Amino acid sequence: MLEGREMKFATTFMVLAGCLGILPLASAGSGWRSVGGVGDRHFVVVDAAAADNTAVYRDAATTLCKPARTCVVMYWNDERLAASEMPLSTEQAQSLAAQFTRSPTTGNERLLLRCRGGEPSGSCLK
Repeated sequence: MLEGREMKFATTFMVLAGCLGILPLASAGSGWRSVGGVGDRHFVVVDAAAADNTAVYRDAATTLCKPARTCVVMYWNDERLAASEMPLSTEQAQSLAAQFTRSPTTGNERLLLRCRGGEPSGSCLK
Protein backbone atom coordinates (compact mmCIF):
# COMPACT_ATOMS: atom_id res chain seq x y z
CA MET A 1 0.00 0.00 0.00
CA LEU A 2 1.29 3.46 -0.89
CA GLU A 3 1.69 6.11 1.75
CA GLY A 4 2.69 9.78 1.98
CA ARG A 5 5.12 10.86 -0.73
CA GLU A 6 4.70 7.62 -2.66
CA MET A 7 0.94 8.19 -2.92
CA LYS A 8 1.45 11.82 -3.97
CA PHE A 9 3.99 10.75 -6.64
CA ALA A 10 1.70 7.98 -7.94
CA THR A 11 -1.26 10.35 -8.14
CA THR A 12 0.80 13.06 -9.87
CA PHE A 13 2.18 10.52 -12.37
CA MET A 14 -1.29 9.18 -13.23
CA VAL A 15 -2.68 12.69 -13.78
CA LEU A 16 0.31 13.73 -15.89
CA ALA A 17 0.27 10.49 -17.90
CA GLY A 18 -3.43 10.91 -18.59
CA CYS A 19 -2.92 14.51 -19.72
CA LEU A 20 -0.10 13.49 -22.03
CA GLY A 21 -2.14 10.62 -23.46
CA ILE A 22 0.32 7.99 -22.25
CA LEU A 23 -2.42 6.00 -20.54
CA PRO A 24 -5.71 5.13 -22.26
CA LEU A 25 -8.65 7.05 -20.90
CA ALA A 26 -10.56 5.32 -18.19
CA SER A 27 -14.26 5.04 -18.74
CA ALA A 28 -15.41 8.59 -19.05
CA GLY A 29 -18.96 7.38 -19.33
CA SER A 30 -21.05 4.55 -18.09
CA GLY A 31 -20.76 1.43 -20.19
CA TRP A 32 -17.67 2.29 -22.26
CA ARG A 33 -13.94 2.86 -22.03
CA SER A 34 -11.32 4.22 -24.38
CA VAL A 35 -8.56 1.77 -25.29
CA GLY A 36 -6.50 4.07 -27.48
CA GLY A 37 -6.52 5.99 -30.68
CA VAL A 38 -4.57 7.68 -33.41
CA GLY A 39 -5.08 11.41 -33.98
CA ASP A 40 -8.81 12.09 -34.25
CA ARG A 41 -9.60 8.36 -34.48
CA HIS A 42 -10.61 6.76 -31.17
CA PHE A 43 -10.92 3.09 -30.18
CA VAL A 44 -13.61 2.24 -27.62
CA VAL A 45 -14.87 -0.91 -25.93
CA VAL A 46 -18.56 -0.91 -25.04
CA ASP A 47 -19.60 -3.24 -22.24
CA ALA A 48 -21.71 -6.19 -23.37
CA ALA A 49 -24.58 -5.03 -21.14
CA ALA A 50 -24.67 -1.71 -23.05
CA ALA A 51 -24.13 -3.15 -26.54
CA ASP A 52 -27.63 -2.20 -27.74
CA ASN A 53 -27.75 1.20 -26.04
CA THR A 54 -27.03 3.90 -28.66
CA ALA A 55 -26.84 6.52 -25.88
CA VAL A 56 -23.63 4.83 -24.65
CA TYR A 57 -22.05 5.06 -28.10
CA ARG A 58 -23.06 8.71 -28.44
CA ASP A 59 -21.74 9.49 -24.94
CA ALA A 60 -18.32 8.14 -25.91
CA ALA A 61 -18.31 10.18 -29.15
CA THR A 62 -19.37 13.36 -27.35
CA THR A 63 -16.69 12.86 -24.71
CA LEU A 64 -13.82 11.91 -27.02
CA CYS A 65 -14.43 14.09 -30.09
CA LYS A 66 -13.18 17.66 -29.99
CA PRO A 67 -15.74 20.28 -31.03
CA ALA A 68 -15.66 21.37 -34.69
CA ARG A 69 -13.07 18.68 -35.59
CA THR A 70 -13.29 15.67 -37.86
CA CYS A 71 -13.65 12.62 -35.65
CA VAL A 72 -14.03 8.86 -35.98
CA VAL A 73 -14.88 6.61 -33.05
CA MET A 74 -14.69 2.86 -33.60
CA TYR A 75 -16.43 0.56 -31.11
CA TRP A 76 -15.96 -3.06 -30.12
CA ASN A 77 -17.84 -5.20 -27.61
CA ASP A 78 -14.89 -7.57 -27.07
CA GLU A 79 -11.74 -5.94 -25.70
CA ARG A 80 -9.59 -8.79 -27.04
CA LEU A 81 -10.54 -7.75 -30.59
CA ALA A 82 -10.39 -3.98 -30.12
CA ALA A 83 -7.76 -2.06 -32.06
CA SER A 84 -4.98 -0.09 -30.44
CA GLU A 85 -3.45 1.20 -33.68
CA MET A 86 -4.05 1.49 -37.41
CA PRO A 87 -4.48 -0.23 -39.75
CA LEU A 88 -7.11 -2.62 -38.45
CA SER A 89 -6.59 -6.33 -38.93
CA THR A 90 -9.27 -8.25 -40.84
CA GLU A 91 -10.52 -9.71 -37.55
CA GLN A 92 -10.72 -6.26 -35.92
CA ALA A 93 -12.61 -4.82 -38.89
CA GLN A 94 -15.05 -7.74 -38.94
CA SER A 95 -15.71 -7.51 -35.19
CA LEU A 96 -16.36 -3.74 -35.21
CA ALA A 97 -19.68 -3.22 -33.40
CA ALA A 98 -20.28 0.38 -34.48
CA GLN A 99 -18.63 3.49 -35.89
CA PHE A 100 -19.30 7.18 -35.34
CA THR A 101 -18.06 9.76 -37.84
CA ARG A 102 -18.22 13.53 -37.81
CA SER A 103 -17.29 15.86 -40.64
CA PRO A 104 -17.43 19.54 -39.70
CA THR A 105 -17.01 20.44 -43.40
CA THR A 106 -20.35 18.88 -44.31
CA GLY A 107 -21.94 19.12 -40.85
CA ASN A 108 -22.65 15.38 -40.91
CA GLU A 109 -22.56 13.17 -37.83
CA ARG A 110 -23.38 9.52 -38.22
CA LEU A 111 -23.52 6.53 -35.90
CA LEU A 112 -23.67 3.19 -37.71
CA LEU A 113 -24.26 -0.03 -35.75
CA ARG A 114 -23.42 -3.51 -37.07
CA CYS A 115 -26.11 -4.75 -39.49
CA ARG A 116 -28.47 -7.37 -38.11
CA GLY A 117 -30.46 -8.03 -41.25
CA GLY A 118 -33.11 -6.14 -43.18
CA GLU A 119 -31.66 -2.64 -42.76
CA PRO A 120 -31.52 -0.41 -45.84
CA SER A 121 -28.14 -0.17 -47.55
CA GLY A 122 -25.89 2.46 -45.95
CA SER A 123 -27.78 2.55 -42.65
CA CYS A 124 -25.51 0.08 -40.84
CA LEU A 125 -22.04 -1.51 -40.88
CA LYS A 126 -21.87 -4.65 -43.02
